[in-house]
Order: sequence, then C-alpha cells, then structure tokens
Amino acid sequence: DRQKLLEIKKSLDPAADSVSMEYHVALDQQGNPVASCRRNRLVKRINNYSWYGAVHEYLFLGSNAQICYSDAAVSHIRVHSNKQRNLNIYEKLIAKGERLLPRDMFHYGDELLENGYYEKAIEQYLLCLDEKWPVLDDNIAVCGKMAYCYRQLGNLEKELQYLFKSLEYDIPQAEYCCRIGNHFFVKERWNAAIVWFSLALQMEKPKDSWGLIYLQFYTWLPHMQLAICYGKLGMLQQSYYHNEIVLSYLPDDPDILNNKQILEQIMQSSSATDKS
Repeated sequence: DRQKLLEIKKSLDPAADSVSMEYHVALDQQGNPVASCRRNRLVKRINNYSWYGAVHEYLFLGSNAQICYSDAAVSHIRVHSNKQRNLNIYEKLIAKGERLLPRDMFHYGDELLENGYYEKAIEQYLLCLDEKWPVLDDNIAVCGKMAYCYRQLGNLEKELQYLFKSLEYDIPQAEYCCRIGNHFFVKERWNAAIVWFSLALQMEKPKDSWGLIYLQFYTWLPHMQLAICYGKLGMLQQSYYHNEIVLSYLPDDPDILNNKQILEQIMQSSSATDKS
C-alpha cells in the first residue's frame, strides 16, 4: 500500500497524533489477508511516545490521543522463525524476579502455547484473567487461547467452557461461534452445529479492531461448515447454497469444486427419480 502511504502524507491532519493502519499478519496463497489487526504506524515525534513491553513492544499513546484510522495496510511476511527466542526473554526476566505486566503475561502465555507447554500457558492465561484487564477484547482473546490449549490437551469439555466464557465479556464473535459450532460438529450433532455457524454469519466484522481478527470466520468458513452439516442431514438444496457461497471466495478449491459436482449429481438423480 505504498501509494496510500504517500496519499496519507499529503492529506494528514496536523492535529493527528497517530495514524493507525491494518496489520496483515497472515496471507493466503493468492496474497489475500486472512488475519489482521490495527497498529499505530505513524506517530507525532514531538509527543515523545515510548515503547512498552519486553516482547511485542507497543506504543502507548494515552486515551486523549487523536488517532487517524487509515485503510492502508502493512503486511508482515515472516521469512524465519525462532520459537524459543521470545520465550527465553520472558523466562530470563522471571528468573531475575521481575513481575510481568498484564500484557506481557498474555504474550508469555502465547510463547508457552507456541512451544507446546499448554498446561503452563493455561496457568499464565488464568493470571491474565485475574488482572481484570480494562480491554474486553483482551479477556476474550485469553478465553480463546485457553480453549485452544485445552483442545490440544484433549479436554473438549474445558475447551467448550472457555469458549462460552468469552460470551461473558461481549456479544458473540464469529470466530467463537464457529469454534463452538465445531465442538458440536465433531460430535456429529449437526443441528446444534448449524445454530452456531448460522449465528456466526450474523456477526459483523469489528470495525477498526485492535485485536487480531481471523477473516475466514466472517467470510467463507461458516458457509463451508453449514454446507457439510446440511449435507449430513440430507438437506441438499441448503448444502448446495452454502457451498456456492464458499466457491465465491475460493473459486479454485478442489474440495469445494468436488462437493459441487457431487451435490449436483445427487440432486439431478433425485429429481429424475421424483419425475419417474
């Protein structure tokens, strides 16, 4: 988005303290963003803003900052990964007796999760919830991380418990609706799964969200799961309808194209049988 950046420089209101931009942290094979959030990307130097945090540092602007929301995006294309690096930084701080700030507690939990220490990650995330963060999105994210850890540990009931706990903090988000739906999906409780995937489709993507948003939950994924659920129930017209919507997002996906072909064959055969 270089051209958009140039346009921002030309038209920026001098009163703005910061320009926030979309931060694309993952892209699909076609280069389309699949996960994004917002970050402060241009800030007024005269304000002397400071960086905070041991890892994943952030600029603290304060509640009175005038922020300009831009549709320009920065894409982060990671070309290397050292999973132990950030974990080691946190553990050295803890060994020195330093108390982690809530935000660092959260990211320390993420590093434990990333390295497969799920029980320890859960302990860290529980500390985050005890801190009673002022930002509800953070508590929701913690619930999602804990649910993921429990799933990796094979405890699906605890996974479901923390997915539901996310609803204590705000209206349902599409991601959590889909994850709850998936809980019933793997148990082949198709009608219950349909309720949650359908609810996901009613949720609008948060505007100007500073939390990480996985875009597939607001686009094609609920439709794909609904296509399968309706197919399992023999409701072929509904299954075909949702499969076609998935194709509008993923026109070259071989599995979705195969589903389309199978559904058309079954419906044609059924139609011919009815006429006879």
